[in-house]
Amino acid sequence: MTGSDATTEDSGSNLYAVHYAWIPDHAMQGPVGIWNEAGDCYYPEATAHLRGKGASQILKRPAHFTLSGWLEMKSETTGTYSNWSRVDSYHPMEVVLDDLQADYFLDAHPVKVITAEDTVAPDPAVAAASYPTATDSAVFVPAPAYRRVIAESWWVASELVARHPDHVVYEMHLAGGSYDCLAVRLPTSSDASMIVNRVGSIQVLTAGLRVAWHEALAAASPHDVVKRIERAAGLELRGKRPPTSPRTLSYRVIAAFLELQVNDRFFWDARCEFLDSADGDAEELNGYLARFPAAQAALSATPRLGLPHEPESHFWALLRNGEPVAIVSIEGNLYLDGDVIELMPVYEKSRSVITVVVGALGEWLR
Repeated sequence: MTGSDATTEDSGSNLYAVHYAWIPDHAMQGPVGIWNEAGDCYYPEATAHLRGKGASQILKRPAHFTLSGWLEMKSETTGTYSNWSRVDSYHPMEVVLDDLQADYFLDAHPVKVITAEDTVAPDPAVAAASYPTATDSAVFVPAPAYRRVIAESWWVASELVARHPDHVVYEMHLAGGSYDCLAVRLPTSSDASMIVNRVGSIQVLTAGLRVAWHEALAAASPHDVVKRIERAAGLELRGKRPPTSPRTLSYRVIAAFLELQVNDRFFWDARCEFLDSADGDAEELNGYLARFPAAQAALSATPRLGLPHEPESHFWALLRNGEPVAIVSIEGNLYLDGDVIELMPVYEKSRSVITVVVGALGEWLR
């Protein structure tokens, strides 16, 4: 956490991140702590036990997020157990939080009393029909945990490319880094209409399709979402699914690995070596390849597809709590410490992506 993020322009006011959480006997989240841009915080004695939960989120936010961008992301992904809001104020953060808490406790937020009738299991068909959707603005729907969205986003993107292998997966951070997207696009096209936004929704921009994450994760069949995207994007799978290629296998291996690790005690992610913030000023490399000499050496031989910032955009790092443990290239190679594994020969023996993941990355599946 640094103090480099901009405060409100020309106002001299301070940018604060206010931590909200559930408070006993209240059916609404309340302000429990506050942080400034330098990483300092204030939690009153009554909510001091929540300081660690706040620190684990705000101090470990992805490096490509500014504080203001991270807060914007959080405003789109309200969760059940914690939430954040932005406050700009001239006052010290202790005064700001005390005022917010005073306003909060002025109102009663009664907790609903659960009766025996409430505990009866609903008919599954009725429950499915009445599940709130993104259009039910009056209904609060908890956002799925970020680790689940990360894993599912990779599955959706990898399935789209497996069904349409002329496409690629491309990481984009629109709005100066506020959004966290996997775009499914043709390599030589600037059209990124199919956007899998991990801090928003799954979208086909040209058709106005938006699928909220709670809808995607609640779908009776995961392929329902993939097919909705295809129809909206004007894609059609004719005949059988295309044969697996080194590129489509690479994406499927990443997706399968993240799915296996979704409940691990470490946070797992996959990020491209090339960081594209899409604002024209913050394009840079993440530096993951520097830790894998064989991957670094492979850059000179990597074929060009027409993607921005090739060849680095072909390489994806598997991250454990932000630290790279392996590199996967879309040419079908896995780079570990001092070792390079060609994925297609392993796949051709078993025809199983899970077998490839266990065989190649088994040391991390513990």
